[in-house]
Amino acid sequence: KAMLPNFVSGSSETLNSVHSDARALKAVADFCQHYEASHIIPSSHEMHRLWAVCSSASAAAIAAGLRGQLLPPAGGAVGGFWAPRLRALHLLEYFCWQGGSLGLEVFNLVIIKASRILHRLAEGPPLCREQAKRVLALQDLGLRPEKISL
Repeated sequence: KAMLPNFVSGSSETLNSVHSDARALKAVADFCQHYEASHIIPSSHEMHRLWAVCSSASAAAIAAGLRGQLLPPAGGAVGGFWAPRLRALHLLEYFCWQGGSLGLEVFNLVIIKASRILHRLAEGPPLCREQAKRVLALQDLGLRPEKISL
């Protein structure tokens, strides 16, 4: 009976992880980019559904998806299109309040890697400005996964 090499025996777990990360990236992009004009500010139900999709993905993948949505679109208008960015800001706050290691790790990764973008948004269009300030205020609370026990 032949033995399988180690890298093959763990491959289904790796494939599942890659699939979960790709699914979460697409879900975050769809959430931020596709919405009804009358519902730019996401409902808690919408964010809860997305949280369920992202719960099996890595924090790094989710954070990368959120950072990508916070960036102004290439070739867009001065200041960029604000609605997808506003939705990403709401989602970032929602993830923070979900607590646990995943939600707080996503929040902290975005704060660390997108700090300049968040500060720019805090000076941007009014709705983005207020939501970016809320997110930055959460950072000031010093929320870290190891400081919160559930």
